[in-house]
Amino acid sequence: MKKIYIISLIYSIFGSLGLMCFINWFAIMTFNESRHYPRLIPFCEIVGLLSLIVCIINFFMNISILSKMDNPKGKIILKEFLIVIISFIPLLCMWNYFIYWLEIVF
Repeated sequence: MKKIYIISLIYSIFGSLGLMCFINWFAIMTFNESRHYPRLIPFCEIVGLLSLIVCIINFFMNISILSKMDNPKGKIILKEFLIVIISFIPLLCMWNYFIYWLEIVF
């Protein structure tokens, strides 16, 4: 049962990281700021793709774990959804500060 909640946190961590990388990459490309952040663009592309791959693998692992359970799956899925929603926004802010720090360092 605890595997399910850990999987929910993995969704939040890598989903928010991927979204923040996409937002930064999109903002840099849209406003043509690539000359100011030459190292941040490949970082955002690579990390965004890796987080997408981790989320996809996590999704299939979640389905395989839920298919083996005999309990009612509706409550578990609702708890997972609530965990993801509650932890997604603070993690998004954390990744925002981390990428802002990387912009300064790079």
